[in-house]
Amino acid sequence: MNRFSRRAWICGLLGLGAAGLWPRRVRPQGHARAPAPLAPGRSPFDARQRRALAAACERVLPGAGEAGVPGYLDRQLAREPFSRFLAPTFGRAAELLDSQAREAHGQVFAELPAEAQDAILGRFQAGAVQAQGFQARPFFEHLVRFCLEGFLGDPRHGGNRAEVGWRFIGHHPCWWSPRRIDSLTRRGRALPY
Repeated sequence: MNRFSRRAWICGLLGLGAAGLWPRRVRPQGHARAPAPLAPGRSPFDARQRRALAAACERVLPGAGEAGVPGYLDRQLAREPFSRFLAPTFGRAAELLDSQAREAHGQVFAELPAEAQDAILGRFQAGAVQAQGFQARPFFEHLVRFCLEGFLGDPRHGGNRAEVGWRFIGHHPCWWSPRRIDSLTRRGRALPY
């Protein structure tokens, strides 16, 4: 005998809808929403600085441009508390990247070949770049962290465009997705729990 009648079940669903608990929209597996575009004038960097930082991100983590890491970096450094503390450091670092590139090769950092960019970034990593009020090694560590966050983080925060980073490491945003359950329940395979 059924404990719940069809009428009770329907009334329960109507009660959920009236209480506002019914999901407004069920999103498919690619569940993360893209963030709203950054408002004009909100970026802490000018175009030249963004270009240098985008090139640095690409050298730290190949594929960062495709995953939207430079946009993630721009978005995060426009927010508090990063806009007060880290954005000036990143802006100064972008200027130093270009000045180091001009001194050594006569071109801006973004236009250098990969090997030359790696050599300049290696100097930042080692802390060999000297400037008043600027520490190269902590900048480089923050750059690496932001690149990893932007590549592997949830796309709703502005990076990992089209879940590129998640696909790269084999992460599925929803462990119970039908494809995954189907692959786990094939004959001869044990469940992971």
